[in-house]
Amino acid sequence: MPNQNDQPYLYRRREMAEPDWRRIPAWRHVTVTEWRSAQWQRAHCVRNISQLQAVYGDLLDEYFYTDLDRDQRERATMSLLIPPHMLNTMAPLALVRGAGSLTAAFRSDPVRRYTLPVSRTAIPTTHPTHSLRGTRCTRARCG
Repeated sequence: MPNQNDQPYLYRRREMAEPDWRRIPAWRHVTVTEWRSAQWQRAHCVRNISQLQAVYGDLLDEYFYTDLDRDQRERATMSLLIPPHMLNTMAPLALVRGAGSLTAAFRSDPVRRYTLPVSRTAIPTTHPTHSLRGTRCTRARCG
């Protein structure tokens, strides 16, 4: 049997812990019971840019909201629907440490990039759905 000390890589375990949601201005007074409630999470999902601004206030620079608005108008294929728990996992240490800009940490956060895309590049003309991007839906339900 090999000795445990022969392992070439030192594995480090970190305790997984959810960031404190009370660091975000809009949720400072949310109780643990409310935060853990699926109904509360659903009711407080961010569905548009003004709701995102209500959550973060002036902690995110105005140009972030401007870029998000442009992305939503020009490239988004779905509307926003982000639960508070997901927003809480974005840039979790930026407000705790107090160092640097929340906007910079938010822009570089991998969860944010996946959930809340901003400043995406255009779809290449060789992409299979490129020809569909510029067309408008004429059916009544497409609004």
